[in-house]
Amino acid sequence: MKKVIGIIVCVVLLIAIIAVVNMEHNGGSNSNELVKIANPLTEVASLEEMQKYFDVQIPALNKDVDAYIVIGIGENAEHARIKYSDNTSFEMQLGKDEDASGIYGGKLDREMQLNNVDVKFFTYEGPEETINYANWSSNVASYSYQSIGKAIDVMELSELVENTK
Repeated sequence: MKKVIGIIVCVVLLIAIIAVVNMEHNGGSNSNELVKIANPLTEVASLEEMQKYFDVQIPALNKDVDAYIVIGIGENAEHARIKYSDNTSFEMQLGKDEDASGIYGGKLDREMQLNNVDVKFFTYEGPEETINYANWSSNVASYSYQSIGKAIDVMELSELVENTK
């Protein structure tokens, strides 16, 4: 009986060794090659540089900017994000009737016409912060303007909506 168990243990060890050698030979998890995954977020230096990724005009407010971010890979950019220094941000998502905000679970507060465009206002009550945001669409893209911890400035929103018509 001990001989049979010894033979079984030897066969199992031999199979394990063959499997490891085979895995290394075929580029398995022990391979020294790196797996490369493209990063879909690209931070650019200016609105002008961001605009190079899109055929659609990207509106921007005249205030301090923390970051210009393009989301997508290479010529397949789909989303533009401008983060302002005052805890507001503007989002543009290519495609009509998409939710450009990226915020899920917000409560619809009201709907109104602003510069002849239908705009929906939402509030998201998070565990640490409240986000007020407005969403609207044009024929080519959907947009969102967001404000963390304070009400949306309707004059700023009006400027953005006007420049997306």
